[in-house]
Amino acid sequence: MKKHFLLLVFLLFAAIVEAANPVKQMLERFQKGLSNRFKIEIRSSSDQGDYFELYGGGRKVTVRANNYVSAAFGINWYLKYYCHAHVSFCEDRLPDLPVDLPQVKERHETVLSDNFYMNYCTFSYTTAFWDWKRWEREIDLMALSGINMPMAMVGAEVVWRNTLLKFGYTLPEVKEFLCGPAYFGWLLMGNLENIGGPLPDEWFKEQTVLQKKILARMREYGMKPVFQGFFGMVPSSLKEKYPEAHLVEQGLWNSLQRPPVLDPADPLFEQMAKVWYTEYEKLYGKADLFGGDLFHEGGKTGGIDVTDAARRVQTAMKQYNPDATWVIQAWLGNPKKELLAGLDRKHTLIVDLAAEFWDNWRKRKGFDGFPWLWSHISNYGANIGLHGRLDAIATGPIDGRKDPEASPSMKGTSSTPEGIEVNPVVFDLLNEMRWRSEYLDIDTWLKEYSLRRYGAEDENLKKAWIIFHRTAYGTYSGHRRPSESVFCAPPSLKRDKITASAWSQCRIFYDPDLFAQGVGLFLKSADHLKTVATYQYDVVDFVRQYLA
Repeated sequence: MKKHFLLLVFLLFAAIVEAANPVKQMLERFQKGLSNRFKIEIRSSSDQGDYFELYGGGRKVTVRANNYVSAAFGINWYLKYYCHAHVSFCEDRLPDLPVDLPQVKERHETVLSDNFYMNYCTFSYTTAFWDWKRWEREIDLMALSGINMPMAMVGAEVVWRNTLLKFGYTLPEVKEFLCGPAYFGWLLMGNLENIGGPLPDEWFKEQTVLQKKILARMREYGMKPVFQGFFGMVPSSLKEKYPEAHLVEQGLWNSLQRPPVLDPADPLFEQMAKVWYTEYEKLYGKADLFGGDLFHEGGKTGGIDVTDAARRVQTAMKQYNPDATWVIQAWLGNPKKELLAGLDRKHTLIVDLAAEFWDNWRKRKGFDGFPWLWSHISNYGANIGLHGRLDAIATGPIDGRKDPEASPSMKGTSSTPEGIEVNPVVFDLLNEMRWRSEYLDIDTWLKEYSLRRYGAEDENLKKAWIIFHRTAYGTYSGHRRPSESVFCAPPSLKRDKITASAWSQCRIFYDPDLFAQGVGLFLKSADHLKTVATYQYDVVDFVRQYLA
């Protein structure tokens, strides 16, 4: 009787654990019954590195990994390379799996611990008005992509509200400082204030509820969310509340008034930082990772000791949480050497935002030993043009791993797009690179991508993708951004001045005639693929690019 009881308890416990498995739940959201085709085992690795193993077949494939994100990525690997399926933020192709699943026996491991995702701009350019349903899908896609370090900036405006109310501000005054959702990314980077507002009262409650759902799901997967740190940016109106405080004016950013920086040596800084982190934890729980950049995009130091200022910013984080890490953007010369001189390397992580173009990690020799991530931006300004330097993305992370000076401090890979829901091939490729230690043949990879993206062994599609690699997705000198449509640009007789937005260009770096051949080949498959959602999405995208 006792044995039967213990067996019943064990089976009940196993059933509860199975039901609580976030990867199983995620698979059901993608396709009812899909979770039954995989047995998931979470076991820690003896060397503490990330790994996943795939073995078995028939009715069920076993996936063994050291955490849920590794397991989810392993399942996606199997779906991609054995079932020719594809999921993305630009439509899915996820057919019913065969009764007998293909046999598999693979193990993949990586010494790179981190895969960072998103950019401050993403939260304004793409996600500003997302609801929970859209966020839930994005977090599921993050897990399948092996992303374990996502930015989590939703609801940061509520932290600002709660903090400023404790320093003599009224709610209307707080709203005068805060931006509207479409500009909030630039506020968090310290580039502007009071644009696009004021926010309605209900916004704060709605965003708090949303962020709590986002964080709960991220934490279920074991992801490490990145919160906004307090680095000294304050409202311009703070000088009226605290006239004795030492504020460093930051001047204008593209004709817009930048908020000043409160000197971290000023006693008020420590007081505000303490309240900031306390309010953050009250709202959203504890975090170990905090973003924020001193003197972003031309900020002024105002004569303060930059090394000491950086030390104080990080000290405030660590006083709140001794395990806190400051996540810093490498962008336009930042972070300066004098800033890094004040930091504890063990509690700093540098994201080399546009490594696919600038290679700052190489020029700065792995940031002189500071932990760093190889990252691509690819999308600027949420521009919809086809773009992604595939050769650079395929080789850059491997170059970093093999570089004798940079590899010891390389911690992972990253995607930091300003806008998403475009160019799924770029993200598919990058998210594999953390798990690859050797160079791959892009043409071969793209042929496999074509098969899983459209579900057809089609020579026209394969040839088309080889052409797209040599044209729109090529890697050219000086070609940092997507090319814009000339139809969206104001008329001009100056060819180099034709542009639809402030920092881009309408110049085409590739051979448009060759690209047209690729589009023509792609369209030849329309008769038998016209009902496939992924093909529908891409054919519109490619023809749009051709016409533009």
